[in-house]
Formats: sequence, C-alpha cells, structure tokens
Amino acid sequence: MISPANGRETCYINIIHFKPYGRPTFNKKYWDVYEDIVKRAGGRPHWAKEHPMRNKDLSELYPRWSEFCGLRKKLDPYGMFLNTYLERVLSD
Repeated sequence: MISPANGRETCYINIIHFKPYGRPTFNKKYWDVYEDIVKRAGGRPHWAKEHPMRNKDLSELYPRWSEFCGLRKKLDPYGMFLNTYLERVLSD
C-alpha cells in the first residue's frame, strides 16, 4: 500500500549524504532544491530516510494512504509501535 513503487512505473534516484551524529551539516539549501525537484515530479519518500512530509502530503502521493492508516490503527490501536517519526508522519 505504501511502497514508493505502488501503482506506477518507478525510477529510484538515491543521493547519499554523510551526516555525522550530533554534528551540524551546512547543506539545507541543497536539500531544499532537491526536495522541490522531486516533489514537482511526484516523487515519494524512501521510508528509511529523513524527509519533511506529513500525513496530508503523503495522502496526496499514495492512493491507498487512508486504507493503510486505517489498517495500522486497527492492528495497533494503542500506538504501541509508534515512534516520534511515525507520530509526525501519521498524525493529522
């Protein structure tokens, strides 16, 4: 339901960035430009990578997003498997 390749032909473009733990990086401008390009192309995020998208953004990209969210709530009604990342991404 939430595979980046679900329901369409897909091409993966990966950009790797070394981000030392606890140290600042100075390339926010670069990432903002990259994210804008990918967003305009209808790109979907890699689930294991940091991204700024929220529930509303993701519901526009994934046709089965609400179905996934409903299933997740059914299987984890108390949010036992949520973490801060998932809370940010899944909250309305």
